[in-house]
Amino acid sequence: MGVNPLNGFTGAVDLTCAVAPVVSNGPVCTISPASVTLDGINTALATADIATVKGKIKTPPGTFTLTFTGTGNTVSHFATATFVVK
Repeated sequence: MGVNPLNGFTGAVDLTCAVAPVVSNGPVCTISPASVTLDGINTALATADIATVKGKIKTPPGTFTLTFTGTGNTVSHFATATFVVK
């Protein structure tokens, strides 16, 4: 994903990802790196990984909402995406 500096913001932005609804053996979302540093001009990149298998257990079919949040200097912005497991 790309993290763009808003209004020339510089500094660290902490990144998180949440999955809803929470279900037994549901998908797990992680972001790497968990924090990026913006220089006020350029887009910083991070990768979201959505795991649907834990060992031999698979996530049940369903539609999930992924919420990606970036927090820098006590201000948060978020984006959502739909994730479908068939």
